[in-house]
Amino acid sequence: MLSLSQLLLGFLVPAVVAAAVLLCAWRRPGSSGEPRAGIGGLAVASGYVVGQVGLRGLGPWPPVEASGWLPYVALAAALLGTFDRETGAATRLVLRLFGATVIVGGLWLLLRGRMVHAWSSGQSAAWLAGLGAGIVLLWLALERGLPALPLRSSWLTLVVVAAGSAATITASGSLLLGLLGAALAAACTGAASVAAFVTSRRLERASTLALTSMLAGLVLAAYFYSDLPGWSALLLALAIVAPLLVPRRLLRRRGDLAATFLHGLAAAVPAGAALALAIAASPPLEPYY
Repeated sequence: MLSLSQLLLGFLVPAVVAAAVLLCAWRRPGSSGEPRAGIGGLAVASGYVVGQVGLRGLGPWPPVEASGWLPYVALAAALLGTFDRETGAATRLVLRLFGATVIVGGLWLLLRGRMVHAWSSGQSAAWLAGLGAGIVLLWLALERGLPALPLRSSWLTLVVVAAGSAATITASGSLLLGLLGAALAAACTGAASVAAFVTSRRLERASTLALTSMLAGLVLAAYFYSDLPGWSALLLALAIVAPLLVPRRLLRRRGDLAATFLHGLAAAVPAGAALALAIAASPPLEPYY
């Protein structure tokens, strides 16, 4: 059972830390006076790392469990995002190559246990290449699509998917990974509250690498090391893409509130389906006498 200090450090503090990072960046812009790049991803990653440390402690170095690598990958991706400004095509290509390297490297760390103990070399290469390509494509889609959504829609999408992932992972039988997902959802909520109601800061392109890395890392850890159904994992990936697919004609002549509702609903439907599948696939509870 979690202690009160773990509950505070795992859920309340991540929200406060993420909100504080976003507020500090808003009050102290970069040297050019422009908003700092990637600060949304850095805020959420900072809150998530504090939450994981609060729930699990620092742990050994190097991490023994796959989930122990998630904070390091999140911070690496978030810090890389802070360099992603409006630069030339060549610089952006280099940054994307570095981003893909972070994704594939994090995936290798996450799957290393499987590659060493369960898979052949061919299987390891196939999983690493297939998942790496899929996550990179997801990142590029979010990089293009999320910042184009209305301000509150983009942040609401993130909160809904993070909360849905936490609930689905918990329902699939992994309480620990579910708690880490809840810490991520808390950090997203803290950052979203400040961005939507205080700073009016959009979820910028430079933040999507860190957000993709954190969400994908938790979902894949639950799939490979717990009992998360594969269809639930795919539906969670669809949940964060679905708001980008809402036809624009449905949003014409509608206010921001209606657009936010439609985008949130588009994310909630596949996330809810993922949760329902995880519940249906979980073993029935044994009666207690």
